[in-house]
Amino acid sequence: MKDLGEADVILGVRVMKTPNGISLSQSHYVEKVLKKFNSFDVTPARTPYDASISLCNDEIHSTSGYVFTLGGGAISWKSAKAGLSPFSRDCKAAIGVAKNNVYNGKKRHIRIRHGVVKQLQKNGVIALDYVKSERNLADPLTKGLTRRVVLDMSRGMGLKSLNQV
Repeated sequence: MKDLGEADVILGVRVMKTPNGISLSQSHYVEKVLKKFNSFDVTPARTPYDASISLCNDEIHSTSGYVFTLGGGAISWKSAKAGLSPFSRDCKAAIGVAKNNVYNGKKRHIRIRHGVVKQLQKNGVIALDYVKSERNLADPLTKGLTRRVVLDMSRGMGLKSLNQV
């Protein structure tokens, strides 16, 4: 073994020591993606959603997303166009489908997912609870929101601006 010193990047995440502890950042990755799609020098919008842009027919599918937190901070998140899954619909509807003892869908992959969710719920591994929109940390990943709501949800995920690190 060879001592390479303190780690500065681990699995694409930059690790920085700060007076308050350790800070993790993926700003270099965000910059790389922005440059790849020729969006590095664009003017930032006040919110992630620009209401002045009209959606095309292939962009009207709903978006689903999730945020997993641990110890007050986000550890995993995803935002994607929703497919044909009972778990990518409205939260109340998805909970109802998952808690229903009878699955009446026709798609095999959904039936299998339904069975897995039911078993995890029965074993106490997961719990399905309705989360109101104003407390749903995944909302900024799935819909256009006001700047205040985006900032509140970001703080709820444990995210801080680079100025606060």
